[in-house]
Amino acid sequence: MSSYKRKSDRKLVFTEEILKDAKERIRRGQSQRSVAESLNVPESTLRKRLKAGTVPCSLGRFSNVFTPELDSNLAEHCRRLDLCFYGLTKKELGRVAYDLANKNGLNHRFNNDKKEASKKWVENFARRHNFSLRQPEKTSLARAAGFNRVQVQRFYDNLKQVLTTFKFVGRQIFNMDETGLQTVPNKLPKVYAKKGKKIVGKVVSAERGQTVTAVCCMGATGIFVPPALIFPRKRQKPELMDGAPEDSLQLVSDSGYMNSDLFIIWLNHFIKMVKPSKDEPALLILDNHSSHLSLQAIELARDHRVVLLSLTPHTSHRMQSLDTGFFGPLKKAYAVACDNWQVSNPGRAITQYQVARLFGTAYLKVGSIDRAKKSFESCGIWPFNDQIFSDEDFAPANVTDRPNPTAETSSTGEALNSSNLAVELPLTTTETVTQVVSSPIPVNTNISAPVIALSQLGGTETLESTDNHQEVITTPENDEPTPSKSSFLRPEDILPLPKSNIQKKRNIKRKKSEILTSSPYKNQIEAEQKEKEEKAKKTKKTSNKNKSTTPNRPTLLETSTGTEVVRCPLCAEVYVEPPDEDWIQCSQCGAWWHDECSDYLGFGVFKCDVCLG
Repeated sequence: MSSYKRKSDRKLVFTEEILKDAKERIRRGQSQRSVAESLNVPESTLRKRLKAGTVPCSLGRFSNVFTPELDSNLAEHCRRLDLCFYGLTKKELGRVAYDLANKNGLNHRFNNDKKEASKKWVENFARRHNFSLRQPEKTSLARAAGFNRVQVQRFYDNLKQVLTTFKFVGRQIFNMDETGLQTVPNKLPKVYAKKGKKIVGKVVSAERGQTVTAVCCMGATGIFVPPALIFPRKRQKPELMDGAPEDSLQLVSDSGYMNSDLFIIWLNHFIKMVKPSKDEPALLILDNHSSHLSLQAIELARDHRVVLLSLTPHTSHRMQSLDTGFFGPLKKAYAVACDNWQVSNPGRAITQYQVARLFGTAYLKVGSIDRAKKSFESCGIWPFNDQIFSDEDFAPANVTDRPNPTAETSSTGEALNSSNLAVELPLTTTETVTQVVSSPIPVNTNISAPVIALSQLGGTETLESTDNHQEVITTPENDEPTPSKSSFLRPEDILPLPKSNIQKKRNIKRKKSEILTSSPYKNQIEAEQKEKEEKAKKTKKTSNKNKSTTPNRPTLLETSTGTEVVRCPLCAEVYVEPPDEDWIQCSQCGAWWHDECSDYLGFGVFKCDVCLG
């Protein structure tokens, strides 16, 4: 890389406009000296330019590699790749610039051995177009593809429907979600240390901490429902909640995470605090986690005038109010509280017994009316705004977009319309109101840039473009394609915008935004549960047939003693009398397994997966 530093601040000030103005003044009879003084240019320069009839295009013997138009095209292509979450690194940008100059036959001083532009050129390019080298945030493919206009608009259509049907106002709209609290926070506050020091440490409780789940819920007008804390333990202890926010709920589970049974307990807590009624029902917006979708929870919500609306999967980072405006500051405040406690109690470790107090300190500091209002407003939930997201926000989903089969026309020439949904919403346990949504869900057909079909860009292979914007001329001397003077290869031809070619449909029932308490969805859940029970009965009958062929197979009652708890190692379900399913004991370790959870074929000696390794 060149270490040259410019020694002057000279700039190209003599332009075409100045030359035309000077010629016009001289034509009127003004002398060249007076024209030079009035235009603030040296007289010798003016005489030189009048004689040549041209203006300078550079200050020295070096010129720009790309034309201004091609340079701007490359910058715009970098922006589009960044919008799709496929941004270029410094090396990748250098390689693209080299290929663009090389294939266009432009004179350049790039490194031919490394086949990339110099680091200095890349830095100057970034400075010209207001780019900076940023550390990207990891974004899963599911989030990039899931946040698309069709699915997002489905949520806003459902939201608009319940808002107009039940006439909800801000004080009746709530959002709930869970977040993990570590006894060892993931991020620590910055500390002062000697400049240049390689390792800067900070004392924490352990290498890996325990996770306590906090269940938070806030309203669109700044109402906060007292939170719940789920501890990874068997039994509750009152001292675990010391210092927690007032009226907080204590829950326990084996894993420390939410499950269907705990969600029903929390839903009762929500109903107790919010007190929804027939005249003022409540709208609860939540994600599509399986623990929120049980039939018991739906029936409980319907009986107590709570409308459950689920978010589109993999969109909570943009559409869930708690995620966008509350959990981030909460985690930072919690990390600071943990650090302060560690400093005040040297030599002691943070355990489950301190989590509630530390969480309470952070919760009371972060929870505010203004923060809650801005969080709901940023998601377009309240005030309602279904146009809160622009086409740029949906750009990552364009990579995996496929044609919508419902948009194809039928054999009679009429377009298929599958968006007319009849949704039955409960008003009371006996009354229902049918609301028909007749407007089709809008589909995003705006493509940010054309998709270029290219063959391999290597050697002298021919380029094929769907836009036919590039004219290629082959010279007989070197038999290499050379662009015509009228146009150049564009950056899209060198590095096309990413587009998935996977057309195979996966046999997975994908979740969508649903009004969980609507009658159609409730009937669907009931049908699925009934089908599951019938399938379990058939499996049990088949298992009993296999059991009859092995008379020496051990039973659970032969070895279980007293009140000892027997739990399946795979599904963690506890054995109860009388058993609903068949159990089988491992001949090596003696552990009991569900017949369905094991790989036992019905004959021979059974060894569990743990013993087989």
